[in-house]
Amino acid sequence: MQRGYYVADETPCGDASNGTLSLLRRNAMGVARQLCNFVAIESLGPARYRVVQNCGEGGTRTDIYEIRSPRSFRMIAPDGFRYGARYCAQSELPLPWKTNAIGDLIR
Repeated sequence: MQRGYYVADETPCGDASNGTLSLLRRNAMGVARQLCNFVAIESLGPARYRVVQNCGEGGTRTDIYEIRSPRSFRMIAPDGFRYGARYCAQSELPLPWKTNAIGDLIR
């Protein structure tokens, strides 16, 4: 998947906020103010993965990720919560995300 910012499906890129924005890094997903490092990724079939993440004080969690395209995914939590998001170019986001220096984070 493309590394960078993802915004909830129903939110226009220009209206992104802490509650609708995530940052996909090489080895982690940052959501709001929480960073979850990928511990293990297990393929469950074409474009479907079980992802174990360490979220610091939030503990370890296991979610299912469905890759809908190289720039779109859906996350399904064990409790049934679903979150779909798609890639947004950084230049399309509002401040402060539009100007955050993320180059080193997404390499």
